[in-house]
Amino acid sequence: ILGLRPAELALDPPPPRPFTSRLNCFSVPECEAGPVRGGTTFGMRGRMNQRALLSTLACAVMWSAGSASAQSFPLFRTVAAPAFTPQASFYNPVRDELVVISFGGTDAQIYDSDGDLVRATAALPTPLGNLVDGAAYDSLSGVALVVRQNCELLELDPVALTISSRRTLGGSALVDPPTLCTGVDVGSDGLLYVADYNSNRVVVYPRLGTTPLRAFPIAVANVDNLSRAPGTDLIMVANNSVGEFALYREAGTLVSGPSPLGTGIILGDHTRTNSAGSDGLTFIGTSGRLWFCDHNDPVVSCYLQTRGCTGAADCPLPFIGCNVATGLC
Repeated sequence: ILGLRPAELALDPPPPRPFTSRLNCFSVPECEAGPVRGGTTFGMRGRMNQRALLSTLACAVMWSAGSASAQSFPLFRTVAAPAFTPQASFYNPVRDELVVISFGGTDAQIYDSDGDLVRATAALPTPLGNLVDGAAYDSLSGVALVVRQNCELLELDPVALTISSRRTLGGSALVDPPTLCTGVDVGSDGLLYVADYNSNRVVVYPRLGTTPLRAFPIAVANVDNLSRAPGTDLIMVANNSVGEFALYREAGTLVSGPSPLGTGIILGDHTRTNSAGSDGLTFIGTSGRLWFCDHNDPVVSCYLQTRGCTGAADCPLPFIGCNVATGLC
């Protein structure tokens, strides 16, 4: 991906997987309706059919209706981390690629949605700048977003990882500017949601703007991660000091948490040796899984979380059943 020749970069990525009858609430583009243009609804690369649109609505209703205890993500797999400090991640659903970017903005490593290595560490074509601390994939425009701690927002080609634009996020007369940006994602409403570490809040911007529309406080101190669950209005935030995670709606209302990692309702017990240092929080769109890394572990590791279960009733959508042998949805 990072060493492709110009001719290869000109090729279109593979088309999205065809929509099937299997309802997957974290699947993009099946559960991500795009903007309406000329009366036609578009997804990632074309029209979204009626069944896919109904799937989107069902996903949002059923996931948001789930109880707080059902919205939990115990450990699925521990993954060897890159050689660099993993700090920001985004999931590209078109290619089933999870791109993990270094804190220094110079390197990237790529996994698939099962946590298997796709491409080993390679230098970025152009360094992004130091203090990279958050990333996301914008399914409406097909670009990757990266935010640095100085609140500079970069747009990247999600495959070549080349920079197409950059701008600095500011404030307004009613909303103070963020001073240490540590997470970013695009909401179901098409707006930009940015985590501000210093003020314990989420600042909301127009997708292409730099002047905030509003902000809301969160109960997770020193927030250092932010990711939206595809097909929903649910945003997960987390810090890297005590490993607290919480779910919020885009309107700013708390759904569940905050809960410490390993003891709370959001992320279940597992073998992490340190509950601090969480970074790169990312929902994996096609699997209903959650990814993050911990750079404070004695051996830096990354984690895929999913739901634990003893039967099908423990696995609400987006999962399709319970693997009783592993005890995981």
